[in-house]
Amino acid sequence: MAEGSDVTFYKSIWSRALTINTILGVALSLVTAAAFSSIGMTGFWFPSVLATLPILLIAVMFARSIRGYEVSTDAVWVVRWIDRRRIPLDGLKEVERAPSDMAAGVQPGNRQTNAALFAYNAMYDNDVLGPHQAYATDLQHVVVLRYPDRIVIISPDRPDDFVNAVRCAIGTAKA
Repeated sequence: MAEGSDVTFYKSIWSRALTINTILGVALSLVTAAAFSSIGMTGFWFPSVLATLPILLIAVMFARSIRGYEVSTDAVWVVRWIDRRRIPLDGLKEVERAPSDMAAGVQPGNRQTNAALFAYNAMYDNDVLGPHQAYATDLQHVVVLRYPDRIVIISPDRPDDFVNAVRCAIGTAKA
């Protein structure tokens, strides 16, 4: 992003479900790591490696967790701890806040990767939206970005303000 550009930041707020899933997932990973480290085979490196893997996995997933979103004049940025993902506004057909009944249908479908720890950050497929990319932390406060060839969902803390900022950036603000 160019320095001095007009950018608005929106925090990501975790839903109760994501918080519970993350706490349970981290706890299970730590218990697994402790169990492998207590095997205690002297001179054998394999239990140590197994004990380290869950901790490394948690660290990587945390580093890729979503801190918030930025709207600039030409893109929406998904802000993570270690990087930023650019979602260009070129070609954006529609941006809308998902109504409550639609948001209920945005729950993860049958294709999941990092679906429960730190963020809903994967490709999903469900009856409401079909295939879509999620960069979300609260599935009850969803903004839908519709492109001709894909759908992206995000969950900024102020969805209505976010929608208005994106519409202003692409020049389709409603009066």
